[in-house]
Amino acid sequence: MVISLSQRWLAPTSGHFKLKYSDAAVKQQADYVGIGEVIRDSDGVVHACLAKRIRGRFMARLVNSVNNCA
Repeated sequence: MVISLSQRWLAPTSGHFKLKYSDAAVKQQADYVGIGEVIRDSDGVVHACLAKRIRGRFMARLVNSVNNCA
């Protein structure tokens, strides 16, 4: 897998944390979307993560655009 420079994770300033919506998955016929989130410090160490289902019908295009803006 090749990661472009625009997709590379950028660290927060020293002493701060960064929340990243790392992934989203939409199953077309389901009533939910799955998301993933990660909190890292300025050294890239993971301090917390979450995988969760959110009820509702969402278009993949919408979920991906929200994910890319985070």
